[in-house]
Amino acid sequence: MPDFEFLASLVAPAPLQVFLDCFTQRRHLHLANRAPSHFDDVLSLADIDGMLELGSYPAAFINVVANAAKEPFGEWADEVKSGRGTALVSNPEKLLNSYRNGATLILNRAVSAIPKLSRACRRLAEECGLTTGANIYVTPPGGQGFAAHGDEHDVLVLQIHGKKHWTIHAQEPVGLVSLEVTAGDLLFIPRMMFHEARCSEEPSVHVTISLTPVYGFDLLSELALVGQTHPLLQNPVPSRLATAAERDAFEGAFAEAVTGMVRENPIPSLLERHYVARVKNQRPGWPGRFSDAIHEGQLRPESVLRRRSNALVSVVRDGQGGVVSFSDKQITVPNFLLPSLDQLLGEDAFRIRELNGLMTEQGKVALAKRFVEAGILTIVAV
Repeated sequence: MPDFEFLASLVAPAPLQVFLDCFTQRRHLHLANRAPSHFDDVLSLADIDGMLELGSYPAAFINVVANAAKEPFGEWADEVKSGRGTALVSNPEKLLNSYRNGATLILNRAVSAIPKLSRACRRLAEECGLTTGANIYVTPPGGQGFAAHGDEHDVLVLQIHGKKHWTIHAQEPVGLVSLEVTAGDLLFIPRMMFHEARCSEEPSVHVTISLTPVYGFDLLSELALVGQTHPLLQNPVPSRLATAAERDAFEGAFAEAVTGMVRENPIPSLLERHYVARVKNQRPGWPGRFSDAIHEGQLRPESVLRRRSNALVSVVRDGQGGVVSFSDKQITVPNFLLPSLDQLLGEDAFRIRELNGLMTEQGKVALAKRFVEAGILTIVAV
């Protein structure tokens, strides 16, 4: 079994296989009776305080919902002007007033403001090969955010504070399920399984982590990109002006082209194309980048580096060398330096002087610095 260390810590003390079975069989899962502090390493009330007290969280990333309707920006946000224009940002005092009046605060894209939540999502993404995101829900007593709905992705609900009553429209023969989720509980809900949640006598804070695997339609999207350059698919679809014979001929050519593309692009190659897109579009803002930039000029042969944790990196090799991609950055590595890639992209820390390849020590420093500047490597010790 692959190493799912962080995922296992979230579901512990339940066996990891309990979660994996529910994930693959598309069944909901509720893990209860755990310490209220179980998710402190992911999110705490203090983290939310720190996020809101700055008063600069973009209003576009917040929903304030009362009675299943969103409150307008003017109720809880301020317009801030600068030399570059205006922006709407959250007003902490107004948000608290909305909360006290019964509104649920939904803090979307919370990974952009809470580093340890961002790190948790990155670890899940790396371990599980999924795309992740996180929204925080702060609900007052008796409050409810959205009405019954199904999400376009799987959701992992971590209850941070208080309790909440959930109703899940599970698959038959189970049917309607009612659950009380308390602090420390974990709830997994598969994609498009309808659900709703409401507070009773006490407030609730939970974070919903979205888990988006690669679906079959994602592979079709990659196949469609391949089709944009396929010779047999460059002809227009016959219009109403075409004859029946012309339409039949196009239908035959189209079926032949699609069948050929499926044969020439097996699932592993389509998954690789999808992975490369994930590498390019992965979330920026890796921890330690500023500190690394400050110390880049001090690198020397004895400096210790390691690959940045949870970084998605792709390598394309050809007869002349390889291209390493990370986010929107690319580093070309010639053939004679390829022996160093296993160390540069491995999991273990290393001294720059230990790099393999026909390089002087200064050459090794220069190569390592390129990987630090790109964000692939981080500095352990100068």
